[in-house]
Amino acid sequence: MRYQVTKDFIKIDETSGTLQNPSKIRTLEINSTGNPNSGILISPLQKVSFQDTTIYVRCIDGLGEVRVVPFLVDVVEGVASGGGSSITYDHFTDEDIDDVLPHF
Repeated sequence: MRYQVTKDFIKIDETSGTLQNPSKIRTLEINSTGNPNSGILISPLQKVSFQDTTIYVRCIDGLGEVRVVPFLVDVVEGVASGGGSSITYDHFTDEDIDDVLPHF
């Protein structure tokens, strides 16, 4: 799923998956509250996986785009844990995500 983002937070539909910042110049902020300056920054061309959480995202320096796929990337040994439970996932590589989320 692709989302256009501005300096205002939007809530993404997915609650688990991998979020990518496809921009070469824009920085994104993500968090679970929608409060500015309280999340983590996603630098250009970087990605982050999340699981079982609500995610809000904004572009801190203008208009940008965020891409979200419904699987986790960079999961250690194919297992992701959270909330005291573990879920197994297929192993995905950077090449797999590049097929879905091409860099410009």
